Amino acid sequence: MTADLDPVGALKIAMLAEDAGAKSKAIELLTSASDGLHAQEDIEDALDLGVKLRHTRLTGAFDIKLSSLFAAFTGLRNHRLSGFLRDRDYAAAAALFKGDPSRLGREDFEYFNELSGTLRENGELDVAATIRRLSERLPGRRRQSLRACARHLEAHGRRGAAVQCFATPLLEPPRRIRPWPCRLLAANRASSG
Repeated sequence: MTADLDPVGALKIAMLAEDAGAKSKAIELLTSASDGLHAQEDIEDALDLGVKLRHTRLTGAFDIKLSSLFAAFTGLRNHRLSGFLRDRDYAAAAALFKGDPSRLGREDFEYFNELSGTLRENGELDVAATIRRLSERLPGRRRQSLRACARHLEAHGRRGAAVQCFATPLLEPPRRIRPWPCRLLAANRASSG
């Protein structure tokens, strides 16, 4: 019955199958439709469905197709990313960047994938350990990790701990080192006095 479907029809039925909980049928239909979708709206719908299905190969394929066919797609990706971050769905955020050939895309995938795994592991979140773990891998993401930890705490009913996240410094303050002439003067004063 589904063999004679055009790609757009297969996409629509795949969306219905996903709504009905038939994930494997939805993946099968979406895969069959992937090469025949050319309209931006259809490819966006296919990408959304791939993300819902958590099918990284299809998500990556539709993401690349959108990026190559429609130059303004990065705005759409940022819009989707904002929604995933608001909902704390870091695995879906990672899926947006899976297969991205750019250095920043690979870094975003690595960060959101690591964040997803870290927060999933920690029912009782140790903010300091989480920040330290994420910072070891991607030091430039400390502030973003802190915000993610605060959102996680707030979502689990720990608003006070979430607010306290922002009151604590991310790192120990750097020690103030005197320039070398001042150290020499200080050493001379100490030895002569």
